[in-house]
Amino acid sequence: MKIHSLNGYINTLFIAEYEDYLLLLDGGSPADVDLIEKFCIEELNRPVSNIKLAIVSHMHPDHSGAAPILRKKYGTRIAAYKNIDEWYSGPTGWFQHKLDCLMAQIVAVKHKTKIRKVFSKRITGPDYLMSDMEPLPFFNDWRVIYTPGHTSHDIAVFNEEEKILYCGDSIIEVRGRVYLPLPVIFRKKNETLLQEDGGAWSGTDTYSARQLHRFSRQRGDLCKDGKTSGGAAEQDKAQGSLFFNLVT
Repeated sequence: MKIHSLNGYINTLFIAEYEDYLLLLDGGSPADVDLIEKFCIEELNRPVSNIKLAIVSHMHPDHSGAAPILRKKYGTRIAAYKNIDEWYSGPTGWFQHKLDCLMAQIVAVKHKTKIRKVFSKRITGPDYLMSDMEPLPFFNDWRVIYTPGHTSHDIAVFNEEEKILYCGDSIIEVRGRVYLPLPVIFRKKNETLLQEDGGAWSGTDTYSARQLHRFSRQRGDLCKDGKTSGGAAEQDKAQGSLFFNLVT
Protein backbone atom coordinates (compact mmCIF):
# COMPACT_ATOMS: atom_id res chain seq x y z
CA MET A 1 0.00 0.00 0.00
CA LYS A 2 1.12 3.53 -0.83
CA ILE A 3 -0.52 6.71 0.49
CA HIS A 4 -0.93 9.74 -1.80
CA SER A 5 -2.05 13.19 -0.61
CA LEU A 6 -4.03 15.63 -2.74
CA ASN A 7 -4.43 19.31 -1.96
CA GLY A 8 -8.19 19.61 -2.25
CA TYR A 9 -10.51 22.60 -2.41
CA ILE A 10 -10.33 23.42 1.30
CA ASN A 11 -8.73 20.33 2.81
CA THR A 12 -6.39 17.46 2.06
CA LEU A 13 -7.58 14.19 0.54
CA PHE A 14 -5.71 10.90 0.68
CA ILE A 15 -5.72 7.94 -1.67
CA ALA A 16 -4.44 4.58 -0.47
CA GLU A 17 -3.09 2.76 -3.52
CA TYR A 18 -3.24 -1.03 -3.69
CA GLU A 19 -2.36 -3.36 -6.53
CA ASP A 20 -5.98 -3.93 -7.51
CA TYR A 21 -7.98 -1.03 -6.04
CA LEU A 22 -7.81 2.46 -4.56
CA LEU A 23 -9.26 3.69 -1.25
CA LEU A 24 -10.32 7.36 -0.96
CA LEU A 25 -9.96 9.13 2.40
CA ASP A 26 -12.32 10.78 2.53
CA GLY A 27 -15.42 11.96 0.62
CA GLY A 28 -14.20 15.45 -0.36
CA SER A 29 -16.34 18.25 -1.80
CA PRO A 30 -17.95 18.43 -5.26
CA ALA A 31 -15.11 20.81 -6.17
CA ASP A 32 -12.63 17.98 -5.63
CA VAL A 33 -14.02 15.59 -8.24
CA ASP A 34 -11.93 16.98 -11.12
CA LEU A 35 -8.82 16.83 -8.95
CA ILE A 36 -9.43 13.20 -8.03
CA GLU A 37 -10.09 12.24 -11.64
CA LYS A 38 -6.96 14.02 -12.88
CA PHE A 39 -4.77 12.48 -10.20
CA CYS A 40 -5.94 8.93 -10.91
CA ILE A 41 -5.50 9.24 -14.66
CA GLU A 42 -2.39 11.40 -14.93
CA GLU A 43 -0.42 10.55 -11.78
CA LEU A 44 -1.41 6.96 -11.05
CA ASN A 45 -2.15 5.92 -14.64
CA ARG A 46 -5.24 4.16 -13.41
CA PRO A 47 -8.94 4.55 -14.24
CA VAL A 48 -11.03 6.44 -11.70
CA SER A 49 -13.22 3.35 -11.44
CA ASN A 50 -10.33 1.77 -9.51
CA ILE A 51 -11.54 3.77 -6.48
CA LYS A 52 -13.38 0.85 -4.97
CA LEU A 53 -14.39 2.59 -1.74
CA ALA A 54 -14.68 6.15 -0.42
CA ILE A 55 -14.79 6.84 3.30
CA VAL A 56 -17.07 9.64 4.46
CA SER A 57 -15.74 10.52 7.90
CA HIS A 58 -18.64 12.91 8.56
CA MET A 59 -21.36 14.74 6.70
CA HIS A 60 -19.86 18.24 6.35
CA PRO A 61 -19.76 19.18 2.64
CA ASP A 62 -15.96 19.20 2.33
CA HIS A 63 -15.89 15.57 3.50
CA SER A 64 -18.97 14.10 1.86
CA GLY A 65 -19.71 15.97 -1.38
CA ALA A 66 -17.50 14.19 -3.92
CA ALA A 67 -18.28 10.61 -2.91
CA PRO A 68 -21.86 10.43 -4.29
CA ILE A 69 -20.67 11.97 -7.57
CA LEU A 70 -17.91 9.37 -7.89
CA ARG A 71 -20.44 6.62 -7.16
CA LYS A 72 -22.76 7.86 -9.91
CA LYS A 73 -19.95 8.25 -12.47
CA TYR A 74 -17.65 5.34 -11.61
CA GLY A 75 -19.43 2.96 -9.26
CA THR A 76 -17.36 3.92 -6.19
CA ARG A 77 -18.91 2.49 -3.01
CA ILE A 78 -19.35 4.63 0.11
CA ALA A 79 -18.74 3.64 3.73
CA ALA A 80 -19.83 5.85 6.63
CA TYR A 81 -21.15 5.58 10.16
CA LYS A 82 -24.62 4.08 10.38
CA ASN A 83 -26.45 7.23 11.54
CA ILE A 84 -24.81 9.69 9.14
CA ASP A 85 -27.95 10.57 7.18
CA GLU A 86 -29.73 11.79 10.29
CA TRP A 87 -27.40 14.81 10.46
CA TYR A 88 -29.06 17.04 7.87
CA SER A 89 -32.57 15.61 8.17
CA GLY A 90 -35.64 17.77 8.75
CA PRO A 91 -36.08 21.56 8.52
CA THR A 92 -33.24 22.36 10.93
CA GLY A 93 -30.97 19.98 9.03
CA TRP A 94 -31.83 21.76 5.77
CA PHE A 95 -30.82 25.08 7.30
CA GLN A 96 -27.64 23.67 8.86
CA HIS A 97 -26.63 22.17 5.51
CA LYS A 98 -26.93 25.53 3.75
CA LEU A 99 -24.96 27.19 6.55
CA ASP A 100 -22.18 24.58 6.38
CA CYS A 101 -21.88 24.99 2.61
CA LEU A 102 -21.61 28.74 3.10
CA MET A 103 -18.94 28.25 5.77
CA ALA A 104 -16.94 26.10 3.34
CA GLN A 105 -16.95 28.97 0.84
CA ILE A 106 -15.86 31.41 3.55
CA VAL A 107 -12.86 29.16 4.25
CA ALA A 108 -12.05 29.15 0.52
CA VAL A 109 -12.22 32.95 0.37
CA LYS A 110 -10.05 33.25 3.46
CA HIS A 111 -7.37 31.13 1.84
CA LYS A 112 -7.70 32.91 -1.51
CA THR A 113 -8.94 29.81 -3.30
CA LYS A 114 -10.99 30.26 -6.46
CA ILE A 115 -14.66 29.75 -5.61
CA ARG A 116 -16.10 26.50 -6.94
CA LYS A 117 -19.16 24.36 -6.29
CA VAL A 118 -19.43 22.97 -2.77
CA PHE A 119 -23.17 22.53 -2.36
CA SER A 120 -23.53 18.81 -1.73
CA LYS A 121 -26.42 16.45 -1.16
CA ARG A 122 -27.99 16.33 2.30
CA ILE A 123 -28.28 12.54 2.10
CA THR A 124 -25.22 10.39 1.38
CA GLY A 125 -26.92 6.99 1.29
CA PRO A 126 -23.84 4.92 2.20
CA ASP A 127 -23.54 1.50 0.63
CA TYR A 128 -22.01 0.28 3.88
CA LEU A 129 -23.29 1.41 7.27
CA MET A 130 -20.36 1.02 9.63
CA SER A 131 -20.12 0.43 13.38
CA ASP A 132 -17.26 0.95 15.81
CA MET A 133 -14.24 -1.34 15.25
CA GLU A 134 -15.61 -2.92 12.08
CA PRO A 135 -13.15 -3.59 9.22
CA LEU A 136 -13.71 -1.66 6.00
CA PRO A 137 -15.33 -3.50 3.08
CA PHE A 138 -12.73 -4.59 0.50
CA PHE A 139 -9.92 -3.20 2.70
CA ASN A 140 -9.85 -5.38 5.79
CA ASP A 141 -6.52 -3.91 6.90
CA TRP A 142 -8.42 -0.74 7.90
CA ARG A 143 -10.73 -0.59 10.92
CA VAL A 144 -13.38 2.00 11.82
CA ILE A 145 -13.18 3.96 15.08
CA TYR A 146 -16.38 5.75 16.09
CA THR A 147 -15.39 9.26 17.27
CA PRO A 148 -18.48 11.45 17.81
CA GLY A 149 -17.89 14.97 19.07
CA HIS A 150 -17.31 17.19 16.04
CA THR A 151 -20.57 15.66 14.77
CA SER A 152 -22.71 12.81 16.08
CA HIS A 153 -21.34 10.39 13.50
CA ASP A 154 -17.60 11.07 13.00
CA ILE A 155 -15.34 8.14 12.29
CA ALA A 156 -11.60 7.65 12.00
CA VAL A 157 -9.98 4.68 10.29
CA PHE A 158 -6.90 2.82 11.48
CA ASN A 159 -4.53 0.53 9.60
CA GLU A 160 -3.12 -1.90 12.12
CA GLU A 161 -0.37 -3.28 9.91
CA GLU A 162 1.01 0.10 8.79
CA LYS A 163 0.23 1.91 12.08
CA ILE A 164 -1.62 4.66 10.19
CA LEU A 165 -4.59 6.61 11.54
CA TYR A 166 -6.81 8.86 9.44
CA CYS A 167 -8.89 10.93 11.87
CA GLY A 168 -10.78 13.35 9.61
CA ASP A 169 -11.76 16.47 11.54
CA SER A 170 -11.57 14.85 14.98
CA ILE A 171 -8.25 16.67 15.39
CA ILE A 172 -7.33 19.63 13.20
CA GLU A 173 -4.21 21.61 12.31
CA VAL A 174 -4.29 25.40 12.07
CA ARG A 175 -1.14 27.40 11.32
CA GLY A 176 1.15 24.55 12.30
CA ARG A 177 -0.53 23.70 15.60
CA VAL A 178 -2.89 20.85 16.48
CA TYR A 179 -6.28 21.62 18.04
CA LEU A 180 -9.53 19.94 18.88
CA PRO A 181 -12.22 21.06 16.39
CA LEU A 182 -15.16 23.22 17.33
CA PRO A 183 -17.30 20.58 19.04
CA VAL A 184 -20.93 20.09 18.24
CA ILE A 185 -21.47 17.73 21.17
CA PHE A 186 -20.09 18.98 24.48
CA ARG A 187 -19.34 16.37 27.12
CA LYS A 188 -16.83 17.97 29.47
CA LYS A 189 -15.10 21.34 29.41
CA ASN A 190 -11.61 22.51 30.19
CA GLU A 191 -10.12 19.08 30.51
CA THR A 192 -6.48 18.35 29.73
CA LEU A 193 -5.50 15.41 27.55
CA LEU A 194 -2.18 14.00 28.71
CA GLN A 195 0.04 12.25 26.19
CA GLU A 196 2.60 9.52 26.40
CA ASP A 197 5.48 11.93 25.68
CA GLY A 198 4.51 14.27 28.51
CA GLY A 199 2.76 16.77 26.24
CA ALA A 200 -0.85 17.78 26.63
CA TRP A 201 -3.84 19.34 24.93
CA SER A 202 -5.94 21.69 27.02
CA GLY A 203 -9.38 23.11 26.30
CA THR A 204 -12.83 21.76 25.64
CA ASP A 205 -12.85 18.00 25.68
CA THR A 206 -15.01 16.01 23.29
CA TYR A 207 -15.81 12.35 23.18
CA SER A 208 -14.01 12.03 19.85
CA ALA A 209 -10.75 13.38 21.24
CA ARG A 210 -10.91 11.02 24.19
CA GLN A 211 -11.68 8.10 21.88
CA LEU A 212 -8.64 8.84 19.71
CA HIS A 213 -6.45 9.47 22.71
CA ARG A 214 -7.49 6.16 24.26
CA PHE A 215 -6.87 4.39 20.97
CA SER A 216 -3.49 6.01 20.46
CA ARG A 217 -2.40 4.95 23.94
CA GLN A 218 -3.27 1.38 23.04
CA ARG A 219 -1.68 1.42 19.59
CA GLY A 220 1.12 3.96 19.72
CA ASP A 221 2.12 7.46 20.73
CA LEU A 222 0.08 10.32 19.30
CA CYS A 223 2.15 13.43 19.93
CA LYS A 224 1.39 17.11 19.67
CA ASP A 225 2.09 19.34 16.68
CA GLY A 226 1.21 16.53 14.30
CA LYS A 227 4.41 14.63 14.99
CA THR A 228 5.16 11.17 16.27
CA SER A 229 8.36 9.49 17.35
CA GLY A 230 9.68 8.56 13.93
CA GLY A 231 6.31 9.19 12.26
CA ALA A 232 4.73 12.16 10.52
CA ALA A 233 1.43 13.86 9.76
CA GLU A 234 -0.03 15.40 6.63
CA GLN A 235 -2.03 18.52 7.44
CA ASP A 236 -4.86 20.38 5.75
CA LYS A 237 -3.94 23.62 4.03
CA ALA A 238 -6.97 25.16 5.74
CA GLN A 239 -8.24 23.67 8.98
CA GLY A 240 -9.02 20.03 8.60
CA SER A 241 -8.01 16.45 8.45
CA LEU A 242 -4.91 14.98 9.99
CA PHE A 243 -3.31 11.77 8.90
CA PHE A 244 -1.00 10.30 11.53
CA ASN A 245 1.61 7.62 11.45
CA LEU A 246 1.49 5.90 14.83
CA VAL A 247 4.60 4.17 16.16
CA THR A 248 4.79 1.67 18.97
